Amino acid sequence: TGGAGRPVSRAAPSEVAGAEGVTRMAIRRARLVSEAEIKHAMRRIAASDRWIIEGAAGVALAAAIKLAPEYQGKKVAVVLCGKNIVLGKYLKAIADAHP
Repeated sequence: TGGAGRPVSRAAPSEVAGAEGVTRMAIRRARLVSEAEIKHAMRRIAASDRWIIEGAAGVALAAAIKLAPEYQGKKVAVVLCGKNIVLGKYLKAIADAHP
């Protein structure tokens, strides 16, 4: 067990649990986000960091944006995993996003 800035030791999930088991060990809170919030997150990270992300990564960022007021002044990490999106689909998603 570690503290801030130290590795955290956890038992490895079984092969059957796979990624779902790891995810359940890591998630502390869950929030529902709308399609509009996901698209907004995708557009926002493109504008601020020049990253093109798919909707799956947009979900995590949208939830972080939604919860941001609760974490003001605290260090927060968001795992953004997913850049597998066709350019046309991505452009349509961010064009539909409301700033």
